[in-house]
Amino acid sequence: MPASIEPTTLFQASWPERLDPALKSLASKVGNIFWNIISVMIFPIGLIRLAGHYIRNITFRCIVPGIPTLDAPLFSQWDMTKLIARFLFNPDICKTDLTEYGKFQLKRLKGESVQFTAPDGAQIDGAFVPGKHKNKVILFVGGNAEQWETLNWHEILEPTGASLLFLNPRGVGVSMGSRNSEGYALDTYASSEYLIHQKKIDPENILFAGFSMGAANTTRGAALIQEKYPDKKIQAININSFSSLENEIYEILGLFGYPGLIASKLLGLNKDVKKAWDSLKGKKVIFHNPKDPVIPYLAQLATAVKQKPVGTSHIVELPSTFNHVPFTNEQEVKTFHSVMNHLLATRTSWFDRNPLIGKEITQVAL
Repeated sequence: MPASIEPTTLFQASWPERLDPALKSLASKVGNIFWNIISVMIFPIGLIRLAGHYIRNITFRCIVPGIPTLDAPLFSQWDMTKLIARFLFNPDICKTDLTEYGKFQLKRLKGESVQFTAPDGAQIDGAFVPGKHKNKVILFVGGNAEQWETLNWHEILEPTGASLLFLNPRGVGVSMGSRNSEGYALDTYASSEYLIHQKKIDPENILFAGFSMGAANTTRGAALIQEKYPDKKIQAININSFSSLENEIYEILGLFGYPGLIASKLLGLNKDVKKAWDSLKGKKVIFHNPKDPVIPYLAQLATAVKQKPVGTSHIVELPSTFNHVPFTNEQEVKTFHSVMNHLLATRTSWFDRNPLIGKEITQVAL
């Protein structure tokens, strides 16, 4: 089993005002207490709520997993059935323990392990790698089946010269906490609060970045920071994410139609990335692939921004190949670094001199 985080002297982030349980209305609190009493008194209602909680938890384990492992090869359908049954009753059986590999990576890069506590009590594990621009930090979360311990994105991000904070969302690696839609936003929010209060980084010098599901989580966490520091211009870069999890489910599971959408709402699976993106006041860049096989075009954040732009967003269109993972060739990487240097203000790039900058939406083709 993976090692657990020691909850001794962890930095704890305070609640963002919008999600603070203490600021809920009296009617809301009374209604919640009444609903809990009814659930206890009327057994079927309580059973349905428990089932919903379990299904939601399992669903998030499937859509926000870490790196999976198999302790035995699968030779038959019976092997697969046994694996699924074990996962349903003990999901951690499929986790890969990367603790020692993470220590090796940190030693190699002269980084440090960091842990902090989200407002709801979730304990989040990450890694901080200092760069030559110590007052500039890229806060990065990878996609599904990615963990900070592998530092897959370090090679691409390191040339920017910024310090790097990688984190595993709750339930991934040794990060722990209740799996719910708002919780994943709180993970990024808490990590940026850690940078602000423990590392003394100005919120405007934190670049919120992520890939796929990680991009959705960092964008929503950035929106919470923007709300807390309304005078700051919070910057973000979003790589191949959806506009909302609801749209993604609808496009991927189109055969289920409206029942699929209703199920996603009942389970609390919605993540409105577009709304969070629109709230950010700093420079914002979206990388997207129109032919992305994982995030269909109609579900992409870039598509939603094109259809209903709010403020200024810059859209970089990646080559239309059937590949979800970006930056697979030198030209793409150069463009990415140019954009990052522009956002971090570490050096002048072609992005600064682009005559299209300043329009409501800038589409930059590679």
